[in-house]
Amino acid sequence: MSTDFEGNDYLINFDIINTPIIGEFSNDILINFDIFTAPVIGEVSNDTLINFDIFTAPINYVLPVPIFGTEGDDTLIGGDGNYYLFGQGGNDTLINTNGSVDGGAGNDTLKADYSSLKNGAGIHVGYLGYNSIFSRRDGSVLLNYRDIERFEITGTQYNDQLWGINGDDLLNGNDGDDSLVGGFGNDTLIGGSGADTFIFNSMFEGGDIIKDFNRMEGDKIQIFRGGFNNININFGSSPIDFNTFSYDKTSGGLFYSGIQFATLENKPADFAVDKDILFI
Repeated sequence: MSTDFEGNDYLINFDIINTPIIGEFSNDILINFDIFTAPVIGEVSNDTLINFDIFTAPINYVLPVPIFGTEGDDTLIGGDGNYYLFGQGGNDTLINTNGSVDGGAGNDTLKADYSSLKNGAGIHVGYLGYNSIFSRRDGSVLLNYRDIERFEITGTQYNDQLWGINGDDLLNGNDGDDSLVGGFGNDTLIGGSGADTFIFNSMFEGGDIIKDFNRMEGDKIQIFRGGFNNININFGSSPIDFNTFSYDKTSGGLFYSGIQFATLENKPADFAVDKDILFI
């Protein structure tokens, strides 16, 4: 076991089997190189915890490597193996792509970057409402999450389905023909290269920012009729057609019945409501 008692320490553990590395007070950096699955634990606050698990025996299931945060604002970093990150209290940042993450109490952010994933099919975040990130190749679960208030997710080079949660999410489709749904909150959406679809299911989801709308690449704004019907500035009846939508080329604002629901930050001069909006 490697332990600090005063805080502000830099602990490195090179271990053969199952020895925990523990920061007892605060502001510690804990790095663990472990052959088997030893926990990495921060005990008070504001720690950065990193685990390198190099167990590679050919068995069917490897127990997840646990990394525990503190009651402070921690950064927990997983790796290429099967990791369980538990932030506990505080406003934590959990960085992981495989295994499970649990933010615990506080306002927690999941950062997951799948830009190097080469599965030939992409990922689906939040499929059918599950708190999971799935592989679109075979439907397997890559990452489970709970008690997460905000996403920062980067997709693959393939066709991803990225669904946000209730926070102010950052969704980056990367390459491929991606579908991005910010959901509730003031989200930032980046399609990346490819023909991307930015989906809006309700007028009341928040004011999303689309960073890179590009008609030449085949990008579209998709509107769910049921979430926009009978909503206008006077709470009267408005049809769902191109006449009730407008675009301000000066500000990049997208409006329905005079109410702004999104901003095209790059202000594309060629954006046209009747060509670039789809209704479902």
